[in-house]
Amino acid sequence: MRNIYEDISTLIQNQTITNADLSYNNLKAIDLDGHHFTNINFTGANLTTANLSEAIFKNCTFDEACLIDTCFCESQFINCSFKHTRFGSTDICFVHMDACYFSGHSALTLNFITLRTLKACTYEQGAETWLFNKAPIVIQGLFNTPVALIGDSVIIGQKHIKLGTLPPSLSRYLLGHTLDAHAAVLIDNERDQKAHTAS
Repeated sequence: MRNIYEDISTLIQNQTITNADLSYNNLKAIDLDGHHFTNINFTGANLTTANLSEAIFKNCTFDEACLIDTCFCESQFINCSFKHTRFGSTDICFVHMDACYFSGHSALTLNFITLRTLKACTYEQGAETWLFNKAPIVIQGLFNTPVALIGDSVIIGQKHIKLGTLPPSLSRYLLGHTLDAHAAVLIDNERDQKAHTAS
């Protein structure tokens, strides 16, 4: 992995960055708050703990990038790709997400419910894809693997099942856990929203 802080110093001084290849670069803890990015290749880049809040990303690629503890708060993503991207405590609070593409279980750790808007996004697993406009709900600890509800499907590990084909008792059990988790997140989000407004 390259470290090109000096090489991109002229780029980051500009608020608008277009048609740049920043793939496989070490951009750890870089501060690009409020920048506008168009056609940027972040493939495999290390953006751990980077500040990319209040930014605009159009047609950007984050495939296999490391976005652990990265802050995207209040940013906007349009037609961006996150294939097998590594997420962890990634802040997407109040983000606008439009026509973005996700794959890999790490994407299911994102707190999509904190987004400001979510439109026409896609999640891929194997040969299957799901279009979603509402936050996926992920249940941890119910089985030996996370359970994700996306659209009308339940994803359990590498398998997926249409929710309507499950036995009614199991559907009620899953939905009961989902609603409990969803309510808890909504309460936390309302508290965060009030704190954000107050600040």
